[in-house]
Amino acid sequence: MMLMKKFFNVEDNKTLYREYIELAWPSALEGLFINLIILTDLFMVGKLGIEAVAAVGIVSQPKMILLILGKAIGIAVTAITARRKGEKNIEAANRCMKQALLFDVILYFFLTLLVLKFNRHILLFAGAKDSYIDLAVSYYHYIVIGIFFRAIGMIISSAKIGVGDTKTVFYANFAGNIVNVIFNYLLIFGKFHFPRLEMAGAGMATMMGNIINFIILLYSVMNNEEGLSLRGRDGWRLEKNTMRPLFDIGSSGLMEQCFERLGMFLFARMVAELGDVATGTHHLCMIVCDLYYYIGLGLGVASSSITGQKLGEKRPDLAKVFSQIGHKIAFFLSGIVAILFITLRYPIFRLLIKDAEVIELGAKIMILVAISAFPQAQAQVSSGILRGAGDNRYVAMYSLLVITIFRPILTYLLTFTLDFKLYGVWMALVADQSLRMLCSRKRIKSEKWIEKEI
Repeated sequence: MMLMKKFFNVEDNKTLYREYIELAWPSALEGLFINLIILTDLFMVGKLGIEAVAAVGIVSQPKMILLILGKAIGIAVTAITARRKGEKNIEAANRCMKQALLFDVILYFFLTLLVLKFNRHILLFAGAKDSYIDLAVSYYHYIVIGIFFRAIGMIISSAKIGVGDTKTVFYANFAGNIVNVIFNYLLIFGKFHFPRLEMAGAGMATMMGNIINFIILLYSVMNNEEGLSLRGRDGWRLEKNTMRPLFDIGSSGLMEQCFERLGMFLFARMVAELGDVATGTHHLCMIVCDLYYYIGLGLGVASSSITGQKLGEKRPDLAKVFSQIGHKIAFFLSGIVAILFITLRYPIFRLLIKDAEVIELGAKIMILVAISAFPQAQAQVSSGILRGAGDNRYVAMYSLLVITIFRPILTYLLTFTLDFKLYGVWMALVADQSLRMLCSRKRIKSEKWIEKEI
């Protein structure tokens, strides 16, 4: 109750925690579920050999780079719809969603055609080796088509998150990923009279899951007469007053995403130089790490939504209280996850792969994965608060310094100059997460984010 004494006219502590968790659990559970699905996918792909795992790993960065524009627009949509929800102006929130969706469809139509034409060249540039390039190309072809639907659906889900409807987003992702797993099994191995397509089947299953996810999200805003809705002709024309804040926040979000993806691309490119075993092992470790990354991301999503809404309601006092709640929950969950990662590291890898060399290396790297859980979650909550307030430019600037410049340099020094190999990669990642945590927490304490207008 000491926390409450610093603020005025607020609900009791238990009620505030309940409100935050109510908003956060669908996003956190969604992320955990998505990564359990990815682990299931890898378990199936792993049956095809370490080259197949490496092929999935090398596709991951080009896939994320293709999504950066959609994510940047989505960041802006969440911030704007959250603020409009707090201001009780749902009509403006709908205009934002409609115009962002129209812009995104046009943008990704041409991007998809371009990437499909040059997919092999993109993967070779990403560092794909001759031993698995053909596998990667057959997989990436369908992934790119799926990304078109995922990017469009991302605008709707971002708007839903902004107004606090994280449950619909969870259900859509749940259904899409169930479809993904079922068709992975059918198409990778050719079960129940389906053709055995192996890596192409894995990509096709992911594409089908993304399409189902999009259809559910679209249905949720086509049949809603109150709240967020795409119904009606009004609001579709691109308007200066609506597009300006989208571009202002979205441009900062785009810089952040570009800096992050560039840094991650350089990071992955260096990992690829360590060989098939290191590349495959690293990808497996990243997937396990992402089990908690997306839980932390769920907390960041909740912080973004609730910060925007409270600032829209002119309640900066509550925005500050919820920021502290988010950080405390993140620290508690990080401790639990770190213990699980360390104690279960060998069983986890034995489930994922049969290669003894990969199991031994991956189990050792998992100790560093566990350590990274603490700064990672704290940074995610803080950046979520800043994004919800519309303070994206600050996030973009420390992303440039930390992810794009600091991490690749440190990775090269630890991995190649000091010859720590894959251990150096993960030591650099822990340092990167820690520095991001310090940068974002410093901004939170300054309270400059409270003054941002959208």
